[in-house]
Amino acid sequence: MKLRTLLCLCVLTSYSSLYAGTGNIAKESVVTVSTQRNGFPASSATDGIIAVDGSGEWACEGVTTDWGYIRFPWIQLTWSASREINRIVLYDRPSLQENIAGGKLLFSDGSVVWVNQIPANGDGKSVSFPARKASWVKFIVTDGTGSDLGLSEIEVYPTPDQANDYVTWVDPYIETNRGRDIFFITGSTPFGLASSAPMTRNKNQNGGAYNYNETEILGFEQIHAWMVMGFELMPATQKENPALGQQGWKSKFSHDDEIVQPGYHRVFLRNNGIWAEQTSTERVNFYRFTYTKDTKAQLIVNLAGYVSNNVMTHAEVSKVSDREIQGSFSTVKRFWGGPKDVKIFFVARFDKSFDALDAWNGPDHKTNVSQATGDSLAVAVLYDLKKGEKVNMKIGLSYTTIENARNNLDTECSSWNFEEVRKQTQDTWNEWLGRIDVKGGTPENRIKFYTDLWHVLLGRQKINDVTGDYPDRTTGKRDGNFTDAEFKV
Repeated sequence: MKLRTLLCLCVLTSYSSLYAGTGNIAKESVVTVSTQRNGFPASSATDGIIAVDGSGEWACEGVTTDWGYIRFPWIQLTWSASREINRIVLYDRPSLQENIAGGKLLFSDGSVVWVNQIPANGDGKSVSFPARKASWVKFIVTDGTGSDLGLSEIEVYPTPDQANDYVTWVDPYIETNRGRDIFFITGSTPFGLASSAPMTRNKNQNGGAYNYNETEILGFEQIHAWMVMGFELMPATQKENPALGQQGWKSKFSHDDEIVQPGYHRVFLRNNGIWAEQTSTERVNFYRFTYTKDTKAQLIVNLAGYVSNNVMTHAEVSKVSDREIQGSFSTVKRFWGGPKDVKIFFVARFDKSFDALDAWNGPDHKTNVSQATGDSLAVAVLYDLKKGEKVNMKIGLSYTTIENARNNLDTECSSWNFEEVRKQTQDTWNEWLGRIDVKGGTPENRIKFYTDLWHVLLGRQKINDVTGDYPDRTTGKRDGNFTDAEFKV
């Protein structure tokens, strides 16, 4: 029988709507519109296809005149029962020929929120407002240019007390401006070996790794452990030069269209129009990348240089097939001590065959390789993708051997169904977080409590494989804060 603790919180505080954790409820609504163009139905505004020009869009049948008149449309979302909401995100059609510049949100309670300066390129426009209950919301266009105005997507977010789970009460943004790199790990299970998250500031503590105040993604790190970090991943295009490191492939992003939860992270890389989503199992990180434009693409794997608290070096990568690579690298020069060298092994698998594997050892670039080694090594798998095309990637990790990394991948994550793995991971988080069931208090109290509990459960990560194998570093010569530990399995 599961042990569940009931905790009552009775402190009274105010509740802020600036919050990371709830899920989009627009897809649960019935959508109606003033008019729709053939091939651009109302249902496309809530289909999850965002910023892909000509796909997944609602557009009206436009009417214009030579003296400047434009028929402005409206779209309405209706739920079967009232929902308390406090944020809506609007995505214009990414075509620069038709742009909704502004409008107003009308709610079933009679209230109105005005919206101005909606980006013309399809980037998200987040509109936050004091929470209100509504059975429907209507967006009425009041300004625009072009003819067939419409939306790529509309997302609606409820307040956390509308949720019936525990994950929703976690706000991962809290303390990212002053915490350590190990306190923001959105791609993780409780105590998981696989522990991925985007990096926005390359340092360890006092706002290191993911920092809310930054505006650029530097890469996605696959391990966030005490004094161990590495396997830096970045979806990009082939015009980026991996030899330049983070400064060469970094990308702008915005919190407006970001979703951040335990077990799931979605962010839009604005430089190249790439949606990056991540989830995980205990020893496998799972990514879904959506390219919104026709792209000569590359998925960059960096295995060199300083990341947060250590340096990656001594890397080896080999091509297993046109859908799989494997390898290892060392982590050294960790900031606060520990083993002098912690080796990480990996197997990365893709759901689409890649065209080639390229490698960079510093500035030295080699094309279409089958294997590569080096102290300054980065590799990239290359694709020729059409707009809207997705590439899924899974990364099995191990501290012992490549064979165990592959076995971890095969055992824990055989499915390519991203949503299924995300649900399983978030179900695991709900089970762990729900072992303490909070009643009473305010939403702010609960958010603080469950966010702190999430930080605790990120914990000290597992180092063993599904076989039970683990690195034994109990022997070795002490050298100050470091140990020249003998590697044994």
